[in-house]
Amino acid sequence: MAAAKGLLVKVRGDGAGLAAQGGPPRIGGIEAEPILALPPGVGGAGPAAAGDRGATWLRLATDAADTDNPWDHAHDLVARTPALAAAGAQVLAVEPDIAQQWDYRSGAGDRGMAASASPVCAFDDQDPQGGQAVVAGRIAWNAAPDFSQFAAARNRVGAKQANITIAHLDTGFDPNHETLPAGLLTAQQRNFVDDGTGPNNATDHAPAGTLTSNRGHGTGTLSLLAGNKLDGTSPHWPGFTDFVGGAPLAKILPVRIADWVVRLTTGTMVQGIDYARQQGAQVLSMSMGGFTSQALVDAVNLAYDHGLVMVTAAGNNFTFTPSSIVYPARYNRVLAACGVMGDGRAYAGLALGTMQGNYGPPSKMNTALGAYTPNVPWAEIDCRKVVDMDGNGTSAATPQVAAAAALWLAEHWDVVKNYPQPWMRIEAVRKALFAKALKSTAKMNAAETKQKIGQGVLRALDALDFPPPAAGSLTKLTPATYTWSWLDLLTGGNSLAAPTPVTSRQRMMFALELTQMAQSTVAIEQTVADPDGDPDQVSAAARNRFLEAALDQGNPSKPLKAFLEGL
Repeated sequence: MAAAKGLLVKVRGDGAGLAAQGGPPRIGGIEAEPILALPPGVGGAGPAAAGDRGATWLRLATDAADTDNPWDHAHDLVARTPALAAAGAQVLAVEPDIAQQWDYRSGAGDRGMAASASPVCAFDDQDPQGGQAVVAGRIAWNAAPDFSQFAAARNRVGAKQANITIAHLDTGFDPNHETLPAGLLTAQQRNFVDDGTGPNNATDHAPAGTLTSNRGHGTGTLSLLAGNKLDGTSPHWPGFTDFVGGAPLAKILPVRIADWVVRLTTGTMVQGIDYARQQGAQVLSMSMGGFTSQALVDAVNLAYDHGLVMVTAAGNNFTFTPSSIVYPARYNRVLAACGVMGDGRAYAGLALGTMQGNYGPPSKMNTALGAYTPNVPWAEIDCRKVVDMDGNGTSAATPQVAAAAALWLAEHWDVVKNYPQPWMRIEAVRKALFAKALKSTAKMNAAETKQKIGQGVLRALDALDFPPPAAGSLTKLTPATYTWSWLDLLTGGNSLAAPTPVTSRQRMMFALELTQMAQSTVAIEQTVADPDGDPDQVSAAARNRFLEAALDQGNPSKPLKAFLEGL
């Protein structure tokens, strides 16, 4: 499992009980930074009858212990911090703030960078490596009428796009690129990466002299989301003077949650999602993801209740890594962006070692949608006029789905803004996009399409013709949960006994650690076909296989290992 940047601790109320003389909350002498405030009745802070004061997630920037598992550090800190034990029921949850790496390029080396760390501003064309589909001789083909129809859809919606704000959570933006969106809200930009540049600098930047092929992820995804017009002189785009992005006239809220090599933490994801909610964004595009988390679940559920349409990447694999959808895309309240290639094949089944898209488990595919990738437009950072045609990964699919959601909302905003509950906007968008998506392709029948990309292939223009559903026809989805109910039962989360607050908290820690294991170890992931589905369909044999694999191959924390050995 990845390393941790510290701890996330959930406390009742605002944490004032952990503060001294009105100062900031402190745990074990360490100052705790609030990153998410939950109002009463949200996030399991307790029943109203018990005086629910809401809850707050705090981040502790602790020095990780010398351990291979960040959960050992979490358990150790709980054990040796009297404040946590003394707080008892005031502390609701503890988890590591896991640092995660998002992979999105399958090319080798530092492509596009010279030895001097100056950019080599050369056009990169479509790449057939590993069996990836190529749409020969066409630029911006994904926006064409025979694909996702963005050119016609954005023209139809026109200036109404400005009624919608899309939060772009990524590595930042290139302020000098020609595709920089016209509606970028620079005054509201926010940086949650602790890199010394301050909270108000969401540009896509790296330390001087940095060599990395991953740099520019945010610049690339932003160009697909809302990329501005080119002037006709971009290399290999001769005479092209149209927009590059799907919703180029929408307002864009730039939120930096990952550094230049796409390293992020659970905490920065939580902060980014909640900032988008606070700023009143209607749509969120996040071309990354990672492990499940109690803090992440709380942020997602709060954002859903406020009507934020969340579109996040299904994730990428190289066939030898876990291949099911990552979080937060895995939660049903989030729309997962999966990949479909230009020839109609799923973005899967490619050569060993070639990056390709995640899909599954089956129960998740009801809230997933396919968009075209790879070999789509990708603005190249520090190269003002260069837009490559090798954009890939579910990173490239995500902003296209988010743009289509924004276009539909903009087209029908006069109606949907009057829904009695904000979450209804989310379900209305889904109905429209799902109803008009292609249910099969030239290379996949309906069953394979559902299995590998979900509700179908995105058709942005067709979706605009789907009228806003009546409020009474919309159904609110059940809240996201951080673990699986069958696993929660195994760890005692719903025991009929009356556990102490400390033992209850530890059992939740065990359940979350086990769930995260399945995302990092193929052998564990493969033991249960659909862990998110009906718990009654998870056999006792499958549960035993899961626990055995977790013990043998999951590198469990010391307390979890002792717990598993005692079962």
